[in-house]
Amino acid sequence: MVWTELTEAFAEALRRADLYAPERLARLELAIPRDPSHGDWATNLALVIAREVGRPPREVADAIARA
Repeated sequence: MVWTELTEAFAEALRRADLYAPERLARLELAIPRDPSHGDWATNLALVIAREVGRPPREVADAIARA
């Protein structure tokens, strides 16, 4: 249930950031950080798709977070 909601939220964020492609969303991996101060969930999706979209990972992460 939570996984589905998070995946749908990431799909929408990628669409709003003009970064959506089904194959990008398929590479989404979510993890629970060991350190609770890092939040409830973590992903490296920005790092995974940065080269493909030709933008720095931080810029991709910021675009997703703002979306």
